[in-house]
Amino acid sequence: MKRIALTLIIALLALPAVAMAKTELVVVTDAPPKAMNPHAYSSDANLSYMSNFFDGLLQRPAPDGKLSPALAVKWERLDALTWKFELRKGVKFHNGNAFNAADVKFTFERMKDPQYSKLLNIANSIASIETPDDYTVIFKNVKPVPWFAETMHQNFIVDMESSKGRDDGDYNTKPIGTGAYKLVEWVKGSYVRMAANPDYWEGAPKYQTVDIRPITEEATRFAALAGKHIYVQKPLTLTIAEGRMASDIVRANNRILQIGSQQRSTEQFHRACQLVRNGKIGKVRRIKIGLPSDPSGGNGKLVPVPKHLDYNQWLGSTAKVPYAVDRVHTDGSLRGRPGWLRQNQFTLGMITGWGSHHLDIAHWGMDTENTGPIAVNATASWPGKDSFWDVHGDYNIALTYANGVELEISHKLPNGIRFEGDDGWIWVSRGSYTATKSDPTSNKKASKVLDASNKSWLNSDLSKDDVQLHRSPSWDHHLDWFQAVKEGRSAVTSVETGHRSCSACMVSWIGMKLARPLKWDPDKEIFPDDEQAMRMTKRSMRAPWHL
Repeated sequence: MKRIALTLIIALLALPAVAMAKTELVVVTDAPPKAMNPHAYSSDANLSYMSNFFDGLLQRPAPDGKLSPALAVKWERLDALTWKFELRKGVKFHNGNAFNAADVKFTFERMKDPQYSKLLNIANSIASIETPDDYTVIFKNVKPVPWFAETMHQNFIVDMESSKGRDDGDYNTKPIGTGAYKLVEWVKGSYVRMAANPDYWEGAPKYQTVDIRPITEEATRFAALAGKHIYVQKPLTLTIAEGRMASDIVRANNRILQIGSQQRSTEQFHRACQLVRNGKIGKVRRIKIGLPSDPSGGNGKLVPVPKHLDYNQWLGSTAKVPYAVDRVHTDGSLRGRPGWLRQNQFTLGMITGWGSHHLDIAHWGMDTENTGPIAVNATASWPGKDSFWDVHGDYNIALTYANGVELEISHKLPNGIRFEGDDGWIWVSRGSYTATKSDPTSNKKASKVLDASNKSWLNSDLSKDDVQLHRSPSWDHHLDWFQAVKEGRSAVTSVETGHRSCSACMVSWIGMKLARPLKWDPDKEIFPDDEQAMRMTKRSMRAPWHL
């Protein structure tokens, strides 16, 4: 049976959620959907929302996450360029229209049009689409694409008949798919309400009604979810002090909290860390992490607050400042990288935005998930007075851990993590994948997602390893959280784990700001005998918010 698919943030945000009753689920998230057009955004967050309303030709269900039938029941690669899909019969769209091959052809042809789609790479890889009958589709690629079928779980199929006759506004706000849920109501900035599709081809879903409600301010989210199990996006908090309090409260109340560090639920990162933990590269000596950087600039022109935006609530616990488009979103349409990600008032910049992902993997690989560095030496460039955006630019960071590992973080390195030991090295990254449409890319050419000095490690049998790292079911980060709640176990990225990866980034940021070597005590979470650095581990809050 199809599960509810929810993503926060998915990089930017993720979803804390709580089951309210057997037939009702309320999800609290800090990331609203950007559109109900399933092809408008390639971000994990928007695709996750869309997977409730739409289906792809294939899916990746539990328990193993293998590519499986969905709207297509069979598929095969006929030759290097040709793929054949046999479609499921008897499926209907939410409006009652029957699903067939014409809908598939229409969908992929529309995906080539930038007016409707941002999924241009896969769409433009298709040279032609043939439909010899109502339930057979044959794709011919421009050039060989061995992973073509692997993309079919998130290329969602739309209804040709209704899509042709709808204006853009209706198409972007009222989804008509074959999915497990139908949209009941979308109040932008407030909630998305869904109802179960009783005629869903895979069986009616468990939850009959689901609300997804965005709450953007951390303290409000924790208050709203007091006593509840939580899924929240990284970085967990804005300061080290907030992170310590969050971890203590969640653990004291025996709640299950999952941090949206989805790389832990991705196969190549799991394999890389398990190989390192089982000593394949010998004693770990160095770890090198490459991250992007943010540009300076931005337009600080003050304009009226949009009528639909509760700006005071949006500012949350931070200082009250005048509204500017580039303080919130760069063009007002949610399409660009949001301006708030480049304002130190709301974030520390790339070091926590991307850094908490990669530091989490570094910690997982060298078994330092519940501690942190003991020293930092960092430098960074900072925007000039004329720049509206004020987060850091390029940077170089050296962290030292008690186990002797030296960890380097730099914008100059390719985006990913390289573990180096006495007996070899292992490299892991997302490759060219981006978690959100607004994700920046490294200035380095996209590299392999997994590589090693000994290639035999890449396909070795992990089941025989002495150290077995937790594997998320179906490589699904959200499903892991749901099952953790059900089983009463810790999620793959717990609150303390998330706090430690985030606090290592914050220690790095403080080192960047002060531009001098610092000592850090990860047990007491203090900079010993350094009042200036300690003042930067917390921030004052605007009333009525407080710690």
